[in-house]
Amino acid sequence: MKSLLLALASGTVLHNRELAGNALSKVVKKLESMLEQSKTDGEADVKAFATFKCKSNTALEDANAAIKESTNTIAVESGRVEQLRGQNGKLSQEIASLTQQLLENQDQQDAATAERDQQKDDYADKKTDLEGAISQLGDAVKLLADIGADQTAESRDTADRDRFVKKALISVTNAVKVLPKDEKSKQVLSFLEAPFSGTYTSQSSEIIGILKNQKDTFENDLDVATKLEDKHETW
Repeated sequence: MKSLLLALASGTVLHNRELAGNALSKVVKKLESMLEQSKTDGEADVKAFATFKCKSNTALEDANAAIKESTNTIAVESGRVEQLRGQNGKLSQEIASLTQQLLENQDQQDAATAERDQQKDDYADKKTDLEGAISQLGDAVKLLADIGADQTAESRDTADRDRFVKKALISVTNAVKVLPKDEKSKQVLSFLEAPFSGTYTSQSSEIIGILKNQKDTFENDLDVATKLEDKHETW
Protein backbone atom coordinates (compact mmCIF):
# COMPACT_ATOMS: atom_id res chain seq x y z
CA MET A 1 0.00 0.00 0.00
CA LYS A 2 2.77 2.27 0.88
CA SER A 3 4.49 1.48 -2.36
CA LEU A 4 1.33 2.18 -4.26
CA LEU A 5 0.99 5.53 -2.65
CA LEU A 6 4.59 6.32 -3.44
CA ALA A 7 4.07 5.31 -7.02
CA LEU A 8 0.96 7.42 -7.30
CA ALA A 9 2.71 10.30 -5.68
CA SER A 10 5.65 9.93 -8.00
CA GLY A 11 3.36 9.78 -11.02
CA THR A 12 1.53 12.85 -9.89
CA VAL A 13 4.76 14.74 -9.46
CA LEU A 14 5.93 13.70 -12.87
CA HIS A 15 2.62 14.67 -14.35
CA ASN A 16 2.75 18.00 -12.61
CA ARG A 17 6.28 18.52 -13.79
CA GLU A 18 5.22 17.68 -17.30
CA LEU A 19 2.33 20.10 -17.04
CA ALA A 20 4.59 22.77 -15.64
CA GLY A 21 7.12 22.16 -18.39
CA ASN A 22 4.47 22.50 -21.04
CA ALA A 23 3.22 25.74 -19.50
CA LEU A 24 6.70 27.18 -19.32
CA SER A 25 7.36 26.11 -22.87
CA LYS A 26 4.24 27.91 -23.99
CA VAL A 27 5.27 30.99 -22.06
CA VAL A 28 8.74 30.88 -23.57
CA LYS A 29 7.33 30.46 -27.04
CA LYS A 30 4.89 33.24 -26.41
CA LEU A 31 7.71 35.46 -25.19
CA GLU A 32 9.88 34.46 -28.14
CA SER A 33 6.98 35.25 -30.46
CA MET A 34 6.45 38.58 -28.74
CA LEU A 35 10.18 39.28 -29.02
CA GLU A 36 10.12 38.55 -32.75
CA GLN A 37 7.05 40.69 -33.17
CA SER A 38 8.71 43.42 -31.13
CA LYS A 39 11.77 43.21 -33.34
CA THR A 40 9.59 43.34 -36.45
CA ASP A 41 7.58 46.23 -35.06
CA GLY A 42 10.77 47.95 -33.97
CA GLU A 43 12.28 47.62 -37.42
CA ALA A 44 9.03 48.90 -38.97
CA ASP A 45 9.01 51.79 -36.54
CA VAL A 46 12.66 52.53 -37.35
CA LYS A 47 11.87 52.46 -41.07
CA ALA A 48 8.76 54.55 -40.54
CA PHE A 49 10.70 57.02 -38.43
CA ALA A 50 13.50 57.11 -40.97
CA THR A 51 10.97 57.72 -43.74
CA PHE A 52 9.21 60.37 -41.63
CA LYS A 53 12.50 62.01 -40.79
CA CYS A 54 13.57 61.93 -44.43
CA LYS A 55 10.27 63.45 -45.48
CA SER A 56 10.48 65.97 -42.68
CA ASN A 57 14.00 66.92 -43.65
CA THR A 58 12.92 67.23 -47.27
CA ALA A 59 9.91 69.30 -46.29
CA LEU A 60 12.10 71.41 -44.04
CA GLU A 61 14.62 71.91 -46.82
CA ASP A 62 11.80 72.80 -49.22
CA ALA A 63 10.36 75.18 -46.63
CA ASN A 64 13.76 76.79 -46.05
CA ALA A 65 14.26 77.10 -49.80
CA ALA A 66 10.79 78.62 -50.18
CA ILE A 67 11.50 81.02 -47.30
CA LYS A 68 14.79 82.00 -48.88
CA GLU A 69 13.13 82.48 -52.27
CA SER A 70 10.30 84.45 -50.68
CA THR A 71 12.82 86.57 -48.79
CA ASN A 72 14.65 87.31 -52.04
CA THR A 73 11.34 88.02 -53.78
CA ILE A 74 10.30 90.35 -50.97
CA ALA A 75 13.63 92.15 -51.24
CA VAL A 76 13.29 92.47 -55.02
CA GLU A 77 9.65 93.56 -54.83
CA SER A 78 10.47 96.00 -52.05
CA GLY A 79 13.10 97.50 -54.32
CA ARG A 80 10.56 97.69 -57.14
CA VAL A 81 8.05 99.31 -54.80
CA GLU A 82 10.59 101.96 -53.87
CA GLN A 83 11.44 102.42 -57.54
CA LEU A 84 7.76 102.74 -58.42
CA ARG A 85 7.29 105.22 -55.60
CA GLY A 86 10.11 107.28 -57.03
CA GLN A 87 8.60 107.05 -60.52
CA ASN A 88 5.19 107.91 -59.11
CA GLY A 89 6.62 111.00 -57.45
CA LYS A 90 8.33 112.01 -60.68
CA LEU A 91 5.16 111.42 -62.69
CA SER A 92 3.15 113.40 -60.16
CA GLN A 93 5.53 116.32 -60.65
CA GLU A 94 5.27 115.96 -64.43
CA ILE A 95 1.47 115.87 -64.21
CA ALA A 96 1.49 118.97 -62.04
CA SER A 97 3.84 120.69 -64.51
CA LEU A 98 1.73 119.67 -67.51
CA THR A 99 -1.44 120.78 -65.74
CA GLN A 100 0.15 124.16 -65.09
CA GLN A 101 1.23 124.37 -68.73
CA LEU A 102 -2.31 123.51 -69.83
CA LEU A 103 -3.68 126.28 -67.64
CA GLU A 104 -1.11 128.73 -69.00
CA ASN A 105 -1.83 127.62 -72.57
CA GLN A 106 -5.53 128.09 -71.93
CA ASP A 107 -4.86 131.56 -70.56
CA GLN A 108 -2.75 132.35 -73.62
CA GLN A 109 -5.43 130.96 -75.91
CA ASP A 110 -8.10 133.00 -74.15
CA ALA A 111 -5.92 136.09 -74.43
CA ALA A 112 -5.25 135.38 -78.12
CA THR A 113 -8.97 134.82 -78.72
CA ALA A 114 -9.81 138.08 -76.97
CA GLU A 115 -7.11 139.88 -78.98
CA ARG A 116 -8.41 138.34 -82.20
CA ASP A 117 -11.97 139.39 -81.34
CA GLN A 118 -10.70 142.89 -80.68
CA GLN A 119 -8.85 142.87 -84.01
CA LYS A 120 -12.04 141.84 -85.78
CA ASP A 121 -13.99 144.60 -84.04
CA ASP A 122 -11.26 147.12 -84.86
CA TYR A 123 -11.26 146.00 -88.50
CA ALA A 124 -15.05 146.26 -88.71
CA ASP A 125 -14.93 149.78 -87.27
CA LYS A 126 -12.03 150.77 -89.52
CA LYS A 127 -13.73 149.28 -92.57
CA THR A 128 -16.91 151.20 -91.82
CA ASP A 129 -14.98 154.44 -91.29
CA LEU A 130 -12.83 154.02 -94.39
CA GLU A 131 -15.74 153.04 -96.63
CA GLY A 132 -17.68 156.05 -95.36
CA ALA A 133 -14.69 158.35 -95.89
CA ILE A 134 -14.06 156.97 -99.40
CA SER A 135 -17.69 157.47 -100.31
CA GLN A 136 -17.71 161.01 -98.91
CA LEU A 137 -14.51 161.97 -100.70
CA GLY A 138 -15.85 160.51 -103.94
CA ASP A 139 -18.96 162.61 -103.53
CA ALA A 140 -16.84 165.68 -102.72
CA VAL A 141 -14.71 165.23 -105.83
CA LYS A 142 -17.84 164.84 -107.98
CA LEU A 143 -19.46 167.93 -106.45
CA LEU A 144 -16.36 170.05 -107.02
CA ALA A 145 -16.16 168.77 -110.59
CA ASP A 146 -19.85 169.60 -111.04
CA ILE A 147 -19.19 173.12 -109.68
CA GLY A 148 -16.42 173.55 -112.25
CA ALA A 149 -18.68 172.33 -115.01
CA ASP A 150 -21.47 174.62 -113.82
CA GLN A 151 -19.16 177.61 -113.92
CA THR A 152 -18.80 177.18 -117.66
CA ALA A 153 -22.45 176.44 -118.33
CA GLU A 154 -24.56 179.08 -120.11
CA SER A 155 -27.94 177.62 -119.21
CA ARG A 156 -28.19 178.84 -115.60
CA ASP A 157 -28.56 182.35 -114.38
CA THR A 158 -26.23 183.72 -111.74
CA ALA A 159 -28.66 183.28 -108.83
CA ASP A 160 -29.31 179.62 -109.61
CA ARG A 161 -25.61 178.99 -110.04
CA ASP A 162 -24.76 180.62 -106.71
CA ARG A 163 -27.37 178.58 -104.86
CA PHE A 164 -26.09 175.40 -106.47
CA VAL A 165 -22.49 176.20 -105.65
CA LYS A 166 -23.17 177.16 -102.02
CA LYS A 167 -25.21 174.02 -101.43
CA ALA A 168 -22.52 171.89 -103.07
CA LEU A 169 -19.75 173.52 -101.07
CA ILE A 170 -21.61 172.90 -97.82
CA SER A 171 -21.86 169.19 -98.73
CA VAL A 172 -18.19 169.12 -99.69
CA THR A 173 -17.22 170.82 -96.43
CA ASN A 174 -19.07 168.13 -94.44
CA ALA A 175 -17.48 165.41 -96.57
CA VAL A 176 -13.87 166.54 -96.16
CA LYS A 177 -14.10 166.41 -92.35
CA VAL A 178 -12.81 162.86 -92.72
CA LEU A 179 -9.43 164.21 -93.86
CA PRO A 180 -6.46 163.89 -91.49
CA LYS A 181 -5.76 167.09 -89.59
CA ASP A 182 -2.72 168.34 -91.51
CA GLU A 183 -1.71 171.23 -93.75
CA LYS A 184 -3.52 169.83 -96.77
CA SER A 185 -6.79 169.47 -94.89
CA LYS A 186 -6.40 173.07 -93.68
CA GLN A 187 -5.81 174.15 -97.25
CA VAL A 188 -8.98 172.37 -98.42
CA LEU A 189 -11.12 173.81 -95.62
CA SER A 190 -9.69 177.28 -96.21
CA PHE A 191 -10.63 177.00 -99.87
CA LEU A 192 -14.14 175.79 -99.06
CA GLU A 193 -14.77 178.39 -96.35
CA ALA A 194 -13.61 181.35 -98.44
CA PRO A 195 -16.38 183.59 -99.81
CA PHE A 196 -17.55 182.39 -103.19
CA SER A 197 -17.05 185.15 -105.69
CA GLY A 198 -18.96 183.47 -108.44
CA THR A 199 -15.81 182.50 -110.28
CA TYR A 200 -14.37 179.03 -109.77
CA THR A 201 -10.75 179.73 -108.86
CA SER A 202 -7.67 177.97 -110.17
CA GLN A 203 -7.26 176.34 -106.76
CA SER A 204 -10.11 173.94 -107.50
CA SER A 205 -7.94 171.57 -109.53
CA GLU A 206 -5.41 171.38 -106.70
CA ILE A 207 -8.17 170.78 -104.13
CA ILE A 208 -9.69 168.03 -106.25
CA GLY A 209 -6.22 166.47 -106.52
CA ILE A 210 -5.80 166.55 -102.75
CA LEU A 211 -9.20 164.88 -102.25
CA LYS A 212 -8.46 162.23 -104.89
CA ASN A 213 -5.08 161.45 -103.32
CA GLN A 214 -6.67 161.13 -99.90
CA LYS A 215 -9.38 158.90 -101.36
CA ASP A 216 -6.67 156.71 -102.92
CA THR A 217 -4.88 156.58 -99.56
CA PHE A 218 -8.05 155.48 -97.78
CA GLU A 219 -8.73 152.85 -100.46
CA ASN A 220 -5.18 151.53 -100.07
CA ASP A 221 -5.55 151.47 -96.26
CA LEU A 222 -8.80 149.53 -96.62
CA ASP A 223 -7.18 147.08 -99.02
CA VAL A 224 -4.24 146.48 -96.65
CA ALA A 225 -6.57 146.11 -93.63
CA THR A 226 -8.78 143.65 -95.54
CA LYS A 227 -5.84 141.52 -96.66
CA LEU A 228 -4.49 141.45 -93.10
CA GLU A 229 -7.90 140.46 -91.77
CA ASP A 230 -8.19 137.69 -94.38
CA LYS A 231 -4.73 136.44 -93.39
CA HIS A 232 -5.75 136.37 -89.72
CA GLU A 233 -8.87 134.40 -90.59
CA THR A 234 -6.79 131.64 -92.22
CA TRP A 235 -4.57 131.14 -89.14
